[in-house]
Amino acid sequence: MGDRFTFAEYQAREAKLFAEIESLPLASDPEDRTPVNRYFPGSRVRPSLADRDWNRTFVMEPVVRRGGVLLLHGLTDSPYSMRALAEQFRDQGYYTVGLRLPGHGTLPSGLTRATWEDWLAAVRVGARHVREEIGQDAPFVIAG
Repeated sequence: MGDRFTFAEYQAREAKLFAEIESLPLASDPEDRTPVNRYFPGSRVRPSLADRDWNRTFVMEPVVRRGGVLLLHGLTDSPYSMRALAEQFRDQGYYTVGLRLPGHGTLPSGLTRATWEDWLAAVRVGARHVREEIGQDAPFVIAG
């Protein structure tokens, strides 16, 4: 990802990744087919069955923009952990992005190949997007 890689391209790449994961036979063994295994298609906790998959990058748009916020989740988390904070920022007038960092929110093995350089590149894409959305003069916060 370079300086020309856009947020839309980041989201498209993320969508492709999640589609690939959905196509994998992850819970093919009978003992893995339980209602609490998020990788089992019949699971009650499968993120893709919810109204929205909060493991993915999300944007919250306020009624009137006062500024922007880029939220970064922790090492063992994904964007879902930032949802409540994002809603508070949005309600206070902040255009808010909850960014899914590479390797997170997908498969546990995803973190074995992710590097800090991948995370830095993703944060740059997210920060550039928020700044473009809110303009140069509006307050901008990165939090996590």
